[in-house]
Amino acid sequence: MSTAQRREARKAKKEATRKKKEDKKTAEEQERLRRETPKYKRDEKRQKLLGQLEEVKSAMNDNIDKSLKNYGTTKDLEAQSASLMRDASTFQRVATRVEARAYWDAAAKKYIYWTDQPRNSVRSAGPAV
Repeated sequence: MSTAQRREARKAKKEATRKKKEDKKTAEEQERLRRETPKYKRDEKRQKLLGQLEEVKSAMNDNIDKSLKNYGTTKDLEAQSASLMRDASTFQRVATRVEARAYWDAAAKKYIYWTDQPRNSVRSAGPAV
């Protein structure tokens, strides 16, 4: 091979390499453009999906708000239930005392009733044997 032929081969090789790089850049540019300008169906699906996503986000935000309100309500109910438990315990102690007092009052009345009654004599007035 002569020097001129080698130069031509190098030039052709460089030109082929440059063309491949340009083709690759062009392909990348076309792919980028394709992604930026979606087809009608893809755009429609994307819009539908975004709408559904917004609905879900809205529902989740509502649920979070409700759970925060319920948390406050739960705290209030917890305080009320603790208060009711204390009141119930107090009521039970007082009711037990009242019941005992009623029992002893009734027992005292029975005792007084039976002690105030005149006793009949057990001896009979019949003939002596």
